Amino acid sequence: MDHNDCNSDGSATEAECYFTNLEGSLSTDAILELLTHPYRRAILQYLIDASDETATIDGVTTHLVDRESRQSDDRSDRDRLEIAIIHIHLPMLSEKGIVEYDVRSREIRYRRHEGLEALLGCLRALDST
Repeated sequence: MDHNDCNSDGSATEAECYFTNLEGSLSTDAILELLTHPYRRAILQYLIDASDETATIDGVTTHLVDRESRQSDDRSDRDRLEIAIIHIHLPMLSEKGIVEYDVRSREIRYRRHEGLEALLGCLRALDST
């Protein structure tokens, strides 16, 4: 899916495709806001670690459920997590141009951002200490 699929050729409606073209760089405050929630950090790291920087909603949801169960020995409610991913976290990441999300295919594509990756790496290092 590229930017043209979302708007110009009419192949996807606005409700079907959240995408904002990243024009320039995000401010430090915008990056910090994106990284405040642990789910968004985990989603971004999962996408960065993926070989082609893409994933499906199912893959991301499974990753978060597994991650939460390792941290708390309690299986998270998969449906609750998927709803939060689709309705809260992906729209926020998409609005800032960090991901593209195709509702029909349920595919997420990461759009590289060096500043975000650097700060995410620092936060991961702090979490591991």
